Amino acid sequence: MLALVLLSMIIVTGASVRLSGSGLGCSDWPNCEAGELIQVSNRNQAIEQINRLFTGLVALGVIVAILGSIWRVPRRKDLTQISLALVAGVLLQGVIGGITVLLELQWQSVAVHFLASIVLVSAGLVLHRRAGETPGPFEQLVSKPTLFAARTLLGLAAWVLVAGTLVTASGPHGGDRVATRLSWSIPTTAQLHSVSVWILIALVLVVFVMLRREGAPRESLRCIEALLLIGVAQAALGYYQYFNGIPALAVGFHVAGAVAVFAAAQWLQFTLRRPTGSETMAE
Repeated sequence: MLALVLLSMIIVTGASVRLSGSGLGCSDWPNCEAGELIQVSNRNQAIEQINRLFTGLVALGVIVAILGSIWRVPRRKDLTQISLALVAGVLLQGVIGGITVLLELQWQSVAVHFLASIVLVSAGLVLHRRAGETPGPFEQLVSKPTLFAARTLLGLAAWVLVAGTLVTASGPHGGDRVATRLSWSIPTTAQLHSVSVWILIALVLVVFVMLRREGAPRESLRCIEALLLIGVAQAALGYYQYFNGIPALAVGFHVAGAVAVFAAAQWLQFTLRRPTGSETMAE
């Protein structure tokens, strides 16, 4: 849970770097400036340095997860492997972040940096869930059509995140004035993103009805209800941003909400199966 929370938080702190125009507060990597590991002589440098130092906390969190998986009795290979993958992912993210700075925040590298963080959050969710249940094998608790619809929902949630990066890439918050922007107009990318969100919300409603009809587990119903609530709130916040000049603070909350939407969509998948012949430890 600690690793998962930190992996989620750094997405928001990373967004704050971009939204405050501090993306190139440090012009070098891994040093802030040539020959200087840490430099906080101005506001932008301080903001970017805080985000870089926060990466150390994330690394500590995933290292603790590894130690927990090693000391666990009985030890489980799957938990150790996921923990090691998280460490490798955090290290890779550091490299991607460095490349992003060296490329002066080209929108492609910024998008990859964000989406890679989502992948790490996804792995953190898997680790947290698997740590609270027996290894399996698993049995499905809903019909194949409902399971397919739920998995499609997760895929669509992932696409909405990708579409969101296109809006970001064409918008005003590049992280620095020299950042290369996507040539598409904001109305074009915003419409693409908006349509994707409404299709996602419609599918959430469909899955909700399917789960209710099948008498799905209470955890599944709570999860789909939360997903619907967060999705509608995200849509409302998105329209607020669009019609109010895309204020940075609202975008920050929108980024946090995007992480929550994806996390809820993925957690829903976990609630639709359980280890064969046993209840999850969490229950």
